[in-house]
Amino acid sequence: MEDAQESVDDDILEEFTKNNPKLSNKPPKLREPVLIDIDKIDDNPYSANVEDTATFTKLQEGIDKHGLLEIPVVRKTPEGRYLMMSGKHRKDAFKSLGGKQIYAIVMDSDLSPEEEFNEVNNFNLIKGDMKKKELVKIAKEHNLDPTKIDLFKIPSRLLFPVVDVSDINKAQEETRRNARLNQLILEIAKVIGPHVLKDRDELITVMLVQDSVVAILRIPFVDKKKCREKAEDIEAKLTKALAEFSVDEDEPQIEGDQDE
Repeated sequence: MEDAQESVDDDILEEFTKNNPKLSNKPPKLREPVLIDIDKIDDNPYSANVEDTATFTKLQEGIDKHGLLEIPVVRKTPEGRYLMMSGKHRKDAFKSLGGKQIYAIVMDSDLSPEEEFNEVNNFNLIKGDMKKKELVKIAKEHNLDPTKIDLFKIPSRLLFPVVDVSDINKAQEETRRNARLNQLILEIAKVIGPHVLKDRDELITVMLVQDSVVAILRIPFVDKKKCREKAEDIEAKLTKALAEFSVDEDEPQIEGDQDE
């Protein structure tokens, strides 16, 4: 039974291998570990992996007890230093225990920024999880091409959803329109403020923009004659203000109602 199971598993693996267009169909490279001065290894700016105290403490305890069982992966830079690709926590824990040199696997150096982003984060995604917002933040900081991002378990469309340009334009136009409305309301307040009379009776003026109430002006008056005068004066001032601070093609409407 065990031999049959092993045969089935081998067949499945062979089928997966044949159907993966990203594979080169060449024999895999076997890389020998290289002993590197630990101070020559720099953190990778494309890594979204965030170190936490609990993980670091556990790694320290494990390395202190058993030694370094899983070696880091690095990439050599043209300056002769190394960038961390996988194993930053292990390297830091090893260094904190007094390690001066560390064995590491050295990757090829000819990687594009997007390829390096993919590799360094896929190492961590295969082992666990990672915050998507950190991935997006780093990709944007380094102006990476979203179409070249290829991460394990996280499709690019989830990190960089396609945004319709018309939606962006609408949002920007709405922001500009609201700003103009706010400015218009302030101008109206400045114009009618000095004309408010201190009396019990008042004229109610409602200002509508696209059938939505944007302001209710309560203007006190002494008698009907003064009410009409004030209403005509306010209407003229509002009309002038609206003409000077146009919001859009649909002009705001002013409706007056007299409170006897």
